[in-house]
Amino acid sequence: MSASATSRMAYAEVQLKNGIPCFTISQKEEARNGLPQISAVVLTDVSAKPAVKVWSFLLPGTATIPVHAKSCLLYGLAPATAEVKPPKAPPLKTGRMYDVFLNGGPADPSDPTRGYVGKFCLITSISGERKILRIDSDSQAWIDEICPVQKYEKHDVLAAESPVHTAHVPRPACLCGQVFPDPRRLRSSQDHCCQQGRPGMDC
Repeated sequence: MSASATSRMAYAEVQLKNGIPCFTISQKEEARNGLPQISAVVLTDVSAKPAVKVWSFLLPGTATIPVHAKSCLLYGLAPATAEVKPPKAPPLKTGRMYDVFLNGGPADPSDPTRGYVGKFCLITSISGERKILRIDSDSQAWIDEICPVQKYEKHDVLAAESPVHTAHVPRPACLCGQVFPDPRRLRSSQDHCCQQGRPGMDC
């Protein structure tokens, strides 16, 4: 009980490497506690209720591998000696929330860190590029375990269709006849002019 009460879970970083999720720790975490030694990686689909284990590997005995902040453990790639389930990692889907757990911690036995956990979603931008949406541990999405993909996709579309102007950037000429998708998001008289599509009107 005492060991459980003093244990600590740190945050795992998730990035894309050649289009594939890759798992590591932050530079801040490495500077704080040194190089962690990892014995297992478990990836779970937490969008499913109950959650479903997607892929994992476990090193034999007391074997571990170091993880640097500047390196990462690639999804679907395991050390040759590891027990891997399933042997071939299935493709990950967009719009699902995944939980990754790196089992291990610093070599210092006095350090209470017992693992690294992170949550993320895969999203597709309007250009068709696949991206990682990292979920903050203090966010509602982390608690709900529901990927906020629609919110971010809508934001990308609005940003692409309605460029944001600032006081330091001159406003371009009104593109009369342009139709905005949602009149409630009009930000200026220029936007109103474009919404109405009135030729020759000074915006």
